[in-house]
Amino acid sequence: GGGTRVVLNGTGFSSDSSQMIVKIGDSFCDVVVASSSSIECTTNAHNPGSESVTVFVVGQGNAVGSVYFDYELFVCNVSHHFGSIFGGQRLIISGGGFAASRATHYVNNLGRHPEFGIGYRWNPSHLVVHVGDRVKWTWTGSAFTTLRSVVQVSDDAAETYDGSGFESKESVTGSFEHSFTKPGIYHYISGGLAHIGFRGTVEVVPFESRSVEVNVFVNGIRASHKPSGANASLSA
Repeated sequence: GGGTRVVLNGTGFSSDSSQMIVKIGDSFCDVVVASSSSIECTTNAHNPGSESVTVFVVGQGNAVGSVYFDYELFVCNVSHHFGSIFGGQRLIISGGGFAASRATHYVNNLGRHPEFGIGYRWNPSHLVVHVGDRVKWTWTGSAFTTLRSVVQVSDDAAETYDGSGFESKESVTGSFEHSFTKPGIYHYISGGLAHIGFRGTVEVVPFESRSVEVNVFVNGIRASHKPSGANASLSA
């Protein structure tokens, strides 16, 4: 469970995410991005039920308001309601609150810049991922290098944070993760180094459904296809 991105809107928050603590019931919601008017956090595993949301700002106290979040776990349909006594029937169970299977993609700063060399390009600079996938950036440097970060920007020419996307803290060596929940093309830079082309893109695509032919073989004999509703039989 967990892994749901939640957006909370209000006033008087802190733009420093380290000063924001969000809890849903007795479980923490990990703050990813914060501003004076909104917080984005990722839920952790929790039992099903409706829980109150608490926002605490360090040095100010709890935010005022009554907001609830529903943790869901339910089944609404099963693809087959009978099968062979010998087992082997593949079932598709539909519902909500299941643990999603998602991939993690990795990006580092070991790309080569034509003038400054290794360490000043994202590698790879372009990723294609599916909705629900996560990207993890890692970067390294020395005491003499410029601080690096991962900052979302509005387009491939922008050099400053777009104010609503993902943003990491600056550091010489560090890492940052972000899960992508909507299709689209996301542009990002290394803060302060966009002017030398230290930027990249993440293209998020939806899963596509498709129809394929189903063939069944028994002892090397292919079952013939018959119209829907007819009783299947084997033919040599």
